[in-house]
Amino acid sequence: MNRPLNVGWTIFVLANYTLLSVATFLCFMPLLQVLAISFSSSAAAQAGRVALWPVEFTVKTYSFVSEKPEFWRSIGVTLQRELMAVPLSLLLVVLIAFPLSKETREFRFRTVYVWIFVSDRTVRAAQIFLGTLPIMLVYPFLQRYFMKGIVLGSVKG
Repeated sequence: MNRPLNVGWTIFVLANYTLLSVATFLCFMPLLQVLAISFSSSAAAQAGRVALWPVEFTVKTYSFVSEKPEFWRSIGVTLQRELMAVPLSLLLVVLIAFPLSKETREFRFRTVYVWIFVSDRTVRAAQIFLGTLPIMLVYPFLQRYFMKGIVLGSVKG
């Protein structure tokens, strides 16, 4: 889709890229800090000197962890569960979604599927979400009035 190059569109695209880049950085920053701490010495980590780059670089922690049989056992359990769960989940989703996507006249037992797979819990979750949706949609537009009320209420005198 080719859009005409105008100043407003260019500013919009730049603002989007900037905002998304900052959000991405903020999401990855804790992971980077944990990685930096894992490659830093114990003394530097305990002193709180590690930010986003390792201080007194070492791999002793990784060699310590890799020598533990419990770690490798837990990795094995994780891989085993993933290798079983992903194909099973995919199969169940396909087996359940296909009949639910058909109309009752195309698939006679669709109502049985609906009774089985649409539980009270999912109905309640949908009701909660749909109940809060108007609030989430309206709040950004009314936020300034809430803030004004909070500020006025906090003024003493």
